[in-house]
Amino acid sequence: FFENTIKIIKLSSIVKSLFCNNGAPCYTSWLLKCFQSSARAQLRNLDAGICRSCNVDTVGMLRRVNAAPSGDESRKRAITCNIDEGTLCPHFQTRNGSKVRLHWSKSQVSALGDQTLLQIISQRRVTEGQFWQSDHITAVCIGGGGSSIENFQTLCTPCHVSLLFKP
Repeated sequence: FFENTIKIIKLSSIVKSLFCNNGAPCYTSWLLKCFQSSARAQLRNLDAGICRSCNVDTVGMLRRVNAAPSGDESRKRAITCNIDEGTLCPHFQTRNGSKVRLHWSKSQVSALGDQTLLQIISQRRVTEGQFWQSDHITAVCIGGGGSSIENFQTLCTPCHVSLLFKP
């Protein structure tokens, strides 16, 4: 175990030495292309977890879910709008000067699927990967894979699922 950890640390130092500094555009671009977690981190800083499609605050929902005990009905209430009007939740709050939605609508929660919803409600600690995805605006299969962070957008999981399975 320790030998592998030392090898990874040495490799990381070697790779970093190929770039002039950690903040250089070439280093940032390389991280983005090689590591999905880097895209998520850069996108989190850019969009703050707000879905570009439905404007829901996934970070706020994640905090409310993790504050509630696992298995508790309050977790479901933290993510699901109790009003059945339209396809989006009508409840807003202001965050960083913008109006953001507090919940997913009932139709969005159903797009999550039963298994994902059960995980969110029952897991002891829920992660941001269950709430939002980093999505390529221009699909990788048509040339969007080699681009910069500007080709990524934050989509909440229901909006991402809806986009992937759009007829």
